[in-house]
Amino acid sequence: AWGIPGVPGERSVAAGDEDSITMAIAAGFECLAGIDPASIDGVYFASTTPPYTEKQCASVVAGALDLRKDIFTADFTAPVRSATVAMRAAYDAIESGSAKSVLVVAADNRPAEPETMWEQLLGDGAAAFLLSKEGPATVRGFQSVTSEVIGPWRRSDDRYVRAFEPKLETQYGYMASMVAAAKALAEKEGLGPKDISKGVFSAGDPRAHAGLGRQLGLEMPQLQDSGFLLLGNTGTPQVLMMLAAALDAAKAGDKLLVANYGDGADAFLVEVNDAFPAVPGKRPLQTYLMTKRMLPNYNAYVSFRKLMERDRFVPKSSPVTYWRDSKMELALYGARCRKCGTVQY
Repeated sequence: AWGIPGVPGERSVAAGDEDSITMAIAAGFECLAGIDPASIDGVYFASTTPPYTEKQCASVVAGALDLRKDIFTADFTAPVRSATVAMRAAYDAIESGSAKSVLVVAADNRPAEPETMWEQLLGDGAAAFLLSKEGPATVRGFQSVTSEVIGPWRRSDDRYVRAFEPKLETQYGYMASMVAAAKALAEKEGLGPKDISKGVFSAGDPRAHAGLGRQLGLEMPQLQDSGFLLLGNTGTPQVLMMLAAALDAAKAGDKLLVANYGDGADAFLVEVNDAFPAVPGKRPLQTYLMTKRMLPNYNAYVSFRKLMERDRFVPKSSPVTYWRDSKMELALYGARCRKCGTVQY
């Protein structure tokens, strides 16, 4: 559309009526398939693109998932590392005994300035994980480092993502932080490169992803695909989407080294104890990729992103009606006919 070189592959685009909350809710429904929602004690929402500046997003997610009213909800925002920050907070809550199970949802649809490379790099997506005392996989060994290297950023009055010098950011930000966190974790857990079944590493581009694997002594088959050529860089949920894909193919005994970057880095280990049980209707990441719908042209993307300057009339809804009918609007409560069993909404 702009006459500049195209990056190979595809990128995922949220529909015009989607945002990070709606995508997080969809991922949450997928995660909780076959699980009693009354058993959830908390919801942590992670995103760099929360639709609200002042209002909690996790509470909306909890309402849509029809969770209990007495659960704890929290938002984690600002860096793309917020997904693993939320994972560690959930882990600590469970270890301390303040919660038995916490749902972590991460989603992003970061704005990209037209006629820039960011349009071809950034993808949209969401992921959700349920942490609890018991499960087929064990999470442990959290390790973190912090770094103040000016990487991608967006201030409150910026519409689009801005960036520092990419090569310097990769070398002194991404590589330095990710290697430090991953090596510290491996040393603490007594793991060598051959002990790692998969390295699940977030990355802004495939070159940095492969370079990190080499620095950690991992072979290419040990690296979990970042999904860059199919989705783009999805930001906050990227590492959790990669972890979901890795767990879809994991077997008992596998050890997954997870590391995530953003103003520093987080790393933790996931050890698969047993195969994840099959749940009717639950779809792996590969199924989502196979059922994608292609946008017909760039104009559709422009429309979805509302990039055309025009006056838009948005009819106001009643906050009172929203509050009164929240079970119908968020949790999609309907009715079942007592005679024929038909469900209507």
